[in-house]
Amino acid sequence: MGNDPPPNTTSDFFNLSVSAALSRALHAQYHLNSLRHRFSRNASESKAWSDCMSLYRNTIIQLNRSIDSPTATGCTAADKQTWLSAALTNLEICHILFGRLGLSKMVSPLQGYNVSDLISNSLAINEAPPAVNGTGEENWATVGMRRLLQTKGRRVDVVVAKDGSGKYRTIGEAIREAERQRKRGRKGRIVIYVKAGVYSEYLQIGTGVPNLTLIGDGKGKTIIRGNRSVGKGYTMVGCATISVFGDGFIARDLTFLNDNGPRTQALALLLGSDRSIIYRCSIEGYQDTLCVFSQRQFYRDLIHPAGWLEWNGNFALDTLYYAEFKNTGPGSKMSRRVRWKGFHIIVRPSLVRKFTVANFLVGGLWIPATGVPFESGL
Repeated sequence: MGNDPPPNTTSDFFNLSVSAALSRALHAQYHLNSLRHRFSRNASESKAWSDCMSLYRNTIIQLNRSIDSPTATGCTAADKQTWLSAALTNLEICHILFGRLGLSKMVSPLQGYNVSDLISNSLAINEAPPAVNGTGEENWATVGMRRLLQTKGRRVDVVVAKDGSGKYRTIGEAIREAERQRKRGRKGRIVIYVKAGVYSEYLQIGTGVPNLTLIGDGKGKTIIRGNRSVGKGYTMVGCATISVFGDGFIARDLTFLNDNGPRTQALALLLGSDRSIIYRCSIEGYQDTLCVFSQRQFYRDLIHPAGWLEWNGNFALDTLYYAEFKNTGPGSKMSRRVRWKGFHIIVRPSLVRKFTVANFLVGGLWIPATGVPFESGL
């Protein structure tokens, strides 16, 4: 690292490791950008390249905020572990997108930057368990967030209505307005109320729109609908009816729907938003309906008592690993949960500390039936 002094503490060593990963990630992103012309033979290749570029940009964001700095005050080791895991997930998914198109050789030079290895090293140096209290819950849901979920009265910034009674007729217009407000420096949460109706839209809420809330009139009343699929030439990331990477996202009383049908991968909701909440929502589709992409999320009052559905018959049911802890509510009865060999119930709070984000990247998803925040990878 040139004339930089050698690291004297674990924190110095960690920052040096993340800085190295960040430097190499920037070079890899530049290299990928230069390859754009090689992925223009058809729409599928172009979409894969575009999605991969977005994932690399997100990786750079996650690495930047994982480095200790005066602007990162208040972040914990668990925060950094979450962000680094998200950065690693992005790169792995990028390679999968190209691999499915048989283009791995075309992007193999990106492997030479060793970004994934450097991020893995940073994760090992940090070595932080999820920051949970005695009940197994993280303390990141603020009083304001909880109040927004629990009360009938609500402060609304923008109203969306198909009949013209709101400021906008589409949700996309309202989200673009929120993005403009963020660019002008607006702080705090932005609340969008979406009146009952079927909104046939594809929504992408990026990192430039943090702390956004979408509130509808209830499951089956306010519906965000799409029908993209991998079979139609979209990537796993691009086929989602709504994808969210802006931190602090809240959704309440909505239905997310992908009605492509029982054919190929077709997501209704893809969530890579840190500290996000999905409350009293319905997520509907035919295959891979919900993609818990990365980061920390809280789900309540939406998951069926069975908990999970098979992806492809009996494939991998004996080798997967799912776990849940301290669930309550209508969907929490163990008697109705799936009976797969790889399904586990965690009964002691102390065991939760064994499950870090890095574990989930390899081992599976921890999806509570109701009420418990969790961390996961794909």
